[in-house]
Amino acid sequence: MLNEARRRVGAFARTSPDHERLAEPALQSLDNAAKAFDGWLRALRDTEQFAHITAREADLQERVHRNRAAQRDIGAAWADVAHAEAVNTTAFLPYQYLELRAGERSQLFAWARDIVRGAAERDKPDAARLPRYRSDRLWAVTRSLRADAAVDPAWEALNLQLWLESMRAQMPVRSVAVQHLLAGADAAILAQQLSQSRLADSALRQQLWDGGAAAVAASDDPMIRFVRRWDDDARAARLRYDTLVAAPIARARERIAQARFRAFGTDLYPDATFSPRLSYGRIEGWSEAGAVVAPFTRLGDLYAHAGAPRRALTPAWTNAHAHLDAHALLNIATSTDAIGGSSGSALLDRSGQMIGVVFDGNAHSLGGEFYYDGALNRSVSVSSQAIAASLRDVYGMSDLLAELQGVRPTPHSETQQCERGRQRSGCTGRR
Repeated sequence: MLNEARRRVGAFARTSPDHERLAEPALQSLDNAAKAFDGWLRALRDTEQFAHITAREADLQERVHRNRAAQRDIGAAWADVAHAEAVNTTAFLPYQYLELRAGERSQLFAWARDIVRGAAERDKPDAARLPRYRSDRLWAVTRSLRADAAVDPAWEALNLQLWLESMRAQMPVRSVAVQHLLAGADAAILAQQLSQSRLADSALRQQLWDGGAAAVAASDDPMIRFVRRWDDDARAARLRYDTLVAAPIARARERIAQARFRAFGTDLYPDATFSPRLSYGRIEGWSEAGAVVAPFTRLGDLYAHAGAPRRALTPAWTNAHAHLDAHALLNIATSTDAIGGSSGSALLDRSGQMIGVVFDGNAHSLGGEFYYDGALNRSVSVSSQAIAASLRDVYGMSDLLAELQGVRPTPHSETQQCERGRQRSGCTGRR
């Protein structure tokens, strides 16, 4: 289904320049998802690594079995996980299609769900509401509903149809939720009807939001009526997944982690709890398919690869080509252990100096979701050399570069620098 979505979104993008701009973020997201799933599947199919993980798990369970205190602390954690995973075989798809990914990439659907759910949730005590509609987060919902945003009906219809077709193919057609959602309609026809929703009008959205439950119940807008028709099914799918899958696994994971630290002590990394973490490693490439992949790329390589589909350089970079050092480092591969969410982390050398910023990983780093393979897993950073060169020679922002380097800028020099380099870099003189 993912490949089908990529194909059809790509075809939509080729129909006009406006559609290409509209579809580009979705294409990037779909490509990233495809790479992630491929990397995860490849990692799970690595029999050697999986055997190693299985042996470590068996060793942990044996250590717990020999330690009464550990047995008491961990309780039935492994059995709880097994039971939750068994429930997940029937809970996962309803949660995905009715709740987590419902109406994916449809702005009209997102507005309608917020209006329908907001009307119900705001009548509840704050602690009893769904997290999105609690008082500390409600501002984001109201800002979205009040914003003027263009809606392309053809783009809406495509994404709604992709979601509905995928759900119909993956979930039991006779399930009550699917029957409530489709109401016997063809996915393409229903998607087209929903794309004609009047919720593109911010005044109407505000009127429905302010009117609360009574206004929502009286609305004849097709998307509002559609969301209302099966919202109880979506809430039930969410509740089942949260209470019988996510929560038991989270509790069991905490107890298993405590048992691991009791058994292995400081040989383990600390648990990932959103506290500051350090990973160590070396600058090094890797070997793949009989070839050695170098740990560096250089600014000159950027221009060598430019021009391929979806790799066009902006005029600022094209105009600055002659002024950049082609041998300056662009990207750096390191053996540090980093997974999704690490983007923006500083890359420090052994003396504590920042030499880059983490922004990606190689394909093998996707397996870091399950285990770390030091022979292949690499983080990828953009070098400080490239950041400095882009600020100075591409964007004409030497004063900002000076601030980053701890140098006090001279008054107004950035504007003057930008004026001198405007034709070369296309800078605007604004930060």
